[in-house]
Amino acid sequence: MIGIFDSGLGGLAALKRLTERFPLADTVYLADTARLPYGAHAPDAILRYAKEALAFFLAQGAEAVLFACGTVSALALERLRPKSPIPLYGIIAPTVDAAASVYQGGALAVLGTAATVKSRAFPLALERRLACPPLISVACPLFVSLAEEGLTEKGNPIAQATAAYYLSPLKEVDLDGIVLGCTHFSLLAPFIRPLFPTVPLLDCGRLAAEALPPLPREKGKRRFFVTEGEARFSEKASYILGAPVSAERISLSDFA
Repeated sequence: MIGIFDSGLGGLAALKRLTERFPLADTVYLADTARLPYGAHAPDAILRYAKEALAFFLAQGAEAVLFACGTVSALALERLRPKSPIPLYGIIAPTVDAAASVYQGGALAVLGTAATVKSRAFPLALERRLACPPLISVACPLFVSLAEEGLTEKGNPIAQATAAYYLSPLKEVDLDGIVLGCTHFSLLAPFIRPLFPTVPLLDCGRLAAEALPPLPREKGKRRFFVTEGEARFSEKASYILGAPVSAERISLSDFA
């Protein structure tokens, strides 16, 4: 069984791709909805939340964990790995690999939460891989709120205006690719795409799911847990996944 962790709905893109690749793998999805958005929290708090999530997954019998959260991947993953008894995966390395594959000498844009942008995790990894390409980091904190509030339906004027507000300055840049450095941002892709019709959008959640090694064949059982608002999460997750979701509420403080 593999655990998938995010602060909210964003990691469902990774889960969806994982279940497409490995339909017989058991999965447990945990959303820390009580402390959403993670991008507004301090690094030490993010590390503590990630430790609690890992303890939860270990109690569930997970054999690996995918931290499908840009903020956790940027601020906590490398600090957790040395002491973890199971493999831990994040979104940064596979996304950097994809960015390297589309880079042609232009610029790369990295969109993320405020905490992810401040950490410089993506730019540092890209610079190590590509010998200092032109990089532009853009914090898009309202994208998380839009995704969580379900304001991403086709033609939503709030989502359109927010995407234009954050990203219109990039239209003057010769971009080779745009990194969606938060899994929530995949839900905003329909509003980003019209602004950059020919630029590759690198969806970190799906890329992370693509990079995972083969998972064990089990029963294809999928379980969902949240730390708050289980009915609301279940409704929105059912819509995103196109299948019924019933989430159970837990307290991560029990795993501190």
